[in-house]
Amino acid sequence: MRNYRALTRVFQLFWPQLLATVFGIGALVTLLFLVNVRSATAWEKTLSGVLAAVGLSLAGLTGTLKNAGQALTKRLRQDAYTDLVALAVQTAPTPPDKSALQKAIGHRVLTPATPN
Repeated sequence: MRNYRALTRVFQLFWPQLLATVFGIGALVTLLFLVNVRSATAWEKTLSGVLAAVGLSLAGLTGTLKNAGQALTKRLRQDAYTDLVALAVQTAPTPPDKSALQKAIGHRVLTPATPN
């Protein structure tokens, strides 16, 4: 990444997903440690495995949903702006009343012709 501000923006937008990923990886490392230790009970291994699966799945799912939601919001914003521009282009200003038009024509001064 060239710009560190982009990275801080990613952390601001996706901090729950990053937190869930770190939690899931921590639970997975704990599970791997407990599998190699003989004194660990079955419920500790099961709990660590469930927490790892839930943490990693939750991070991936919420990241995907947030990304899809942001893409949908961007598309809706573009469509709304397109509709507003089309409406603004199609809307003609109100024509001036005849008396104001005649008054403007009466105040107009003719300029002398310029030589070519």
